[in-house]
Amino acid sequence: DVEEAKNLFVLLDADMCGQVEFDEFLNGCSRLRGPAKALDLALVGNGFKNLTEQVNSFAFRVETTIRLMADGLDRFFVSP
Repeated sequence: DVEEAKNLFVLLDADMCGQVEFDEFLNGCSRLRGPAKALDLALVGNGFKNLTEQVNSFAFRVETTIRLMADGLDRFFVSP
């Protein structure tokens, strides 16, 4: 299945650079040893890792936006 091959590549490409280096391939294959369910668990783990990174990035952007808004309000309400 093409989709499974893409998922396997994503799992093996640990640094997400679009290439699978030799050490990534060996480490990835050793992580996936075992029954077929190991691949499913690895896919879930990888998805969770990506989701966590996206949530952290979003939280940082929200925090930055709130700080900028607070700074703007402070300047607006400060009396001369």
